[in-house]
Amino acid sequence: MSPASSMSAAPVQPSRGGGGRWLFAVFAAGAVTFALFALMQLLVAVDVITIEEPAEGPPIQIRIDVPDIDPRPDREPPTLEAVDPPPPAPRIDASTDTPSQAPTASPSPPPVDVEAATGTVEVALPPPPLDIRVPPAYPRREQMRGVEGRCTVRYDILASGATANIQVLACDSAGFADATVEAVERWRHAARRGGAPNEVMVRGHTTTLDFTLER
Repeated sequence: MSPASSMSAAPVQPSRGGGGRWLFAVFAAGAVTFALFALMQLLVAVDVITIEEPAEGPPIQIRIDVPDIDPRPDREPPTLEAVDPPPPAPRIDASTDTPSQAPTASPSPPPVDVEAATGTVEVALPPPPLDIRVPPAYPRREQMRGVEGRCTVRYDILASGATANIQVLACDSAGFADATVEAVERWRHAARRGGAPNEVMVRGHTTTLDFTLER
């Protein structure tokens, strides 16, 4: 044998300080883990909120059945009183009475007696024809009461054709008189050429208006 092979290896002695360091490391790791776990518990901890139970109200009843309703009213409808029909529409007829019955187509006056006594000689002239004839309005009061009547007025005719000096001769009511005067004031006869417009062409011409209701 060689001298090298006859030599035996010496045993290795473990170090005494290595075991203590291993135990310290295990204890430190456990302490850190516990500390982290405790910190996590603090972070996720929340306050518990207590919700009070609502107070019980009155019981709710649901009815399925529907009561029958009488469609007829409890009381009878009021009785309407009969209303009188409106009065019939008025119809007005006008008749003209002239001082002379000479035809209106003749514009020339009748001859004058030259042997008449001195003084003013009044000659009845036929009235010129009407160019504008406004019908009178039927008085409201007489119409509602169903009253009919007539009215006669007298007026002068000027050279311009206008009427003047209207006088009521006979009327069945004041309403007929007012309506006749208002209408005659708006009448216009044919004007006479030449002369002043306000000169009286025909004096004392009379006319009668009849107020009748249609039936």
